Amino acid sequence: MATGEGAIELQIPQTRDGAEPFATKIIEAYRRRSETLEALIPQLYVKGLSVRDVSDAMSAVFEDAGVCPATASRIGQTIQQDFETWQSRSLGGYDLLYLFVDGMYVKLHADRDEKQPVLIAYGILWDGRKVLLHVGVGDRESYEACLGFLRDMTERGLRTPLLYCSDDCPGLRKALRATWPRSMPQKCQAHKLRNILAKLPRGVQVEIKKQLHAVFYAKDHETGIKKGRAMVEAYQDRYPHAMECLAKSLEECLTCLKLPDAHRRRVRTTHRRSQTTDQGAGRDGRGASRSVVDLCGDGGRGQTLARNPHHPWRSGKTE
Repeated sequence: MATGEGAIELQIPQTRDGAEPFATKIIEAYRRRSETLEALIPQLYVKGLSVRDVSDAMSAVFEDAGVCPATASRIGQTIQQDFETWQSRSLGGYDLLYLFVDGMYVKLHADRDEKQPVLIAYGILWDGRKVLLHVGVGDRESYEACLGFLRDMTERGLRTPLLYCSDDCPGLRKALRATWPRSMPQKCQAHKLRNILAKLPRGVQVEIKKQLHAVFYAKDHETGIKKGRAMVEAYQDRYPHAMECLAKSLEECLTCLKLPDAHRRRVRTTHRRSQTTDQGAGRDGRGASRSVVDLCGDGGRGQTLARNPHHPWRSGKTE
């Protein structure tokens, strides 16, 4: 039997003239791998190893006690079944406060250069916990794909968020407005900042970035709007394209300033999702490709939060 400590030989007792053959309750009949080792195979698959990679690795370590590709594939499919169950689970139990939706492009096949779009949704609950809500193949540029992705969550009971955050893709923003017309819209400040800086000469980017931070981190929404409009007026003749980008949906970029201070830094951007994905993917992103793609094949309410001194977010702590 192959175990995490190596292959071991077991002697199974036999009985003579017994009414029933001997059967141990410790090990199932014909089992050749320990439960711990068998649970490792789906994990290796999700981390980026192919079925052949898993088979070769097991055979190299355990020799005759290794696994063939067919067995590795069968065991690996358990993670697919778990993922499908997770994708169809009820979301009605989540007391959702903030919703974040973003997209990324990953390779479907190791032997092809093309990448496919994947949509990711996660939320922050009223008690401060973060939860991954949904992952699915879909293009954030496509209104139909995004609407289907969001409706899948509402049909599974997801509650209306106080605020949603995403980048500036028209298809995704339109779908979010259609799904939750009463929620507060927040545009990702990290995406907006990159878009503005990309339209500026390299020599002025550092200075403009400082001024943009002063806008994004203003003490309140009204102050932020005033600073943003003053900046547009000051630079629109020299840098028209960059200032046009800033002026576009400026108010939605500063929606977070309507919230209590402890909330603002957590809802400014979807970039936290990107960091989490990158850490799990490894340097080449292969793990993310395998685990995601293979498994997929009104401001008044903000003021109410501010008046609640016992809300978990007042301390800025999350799990």
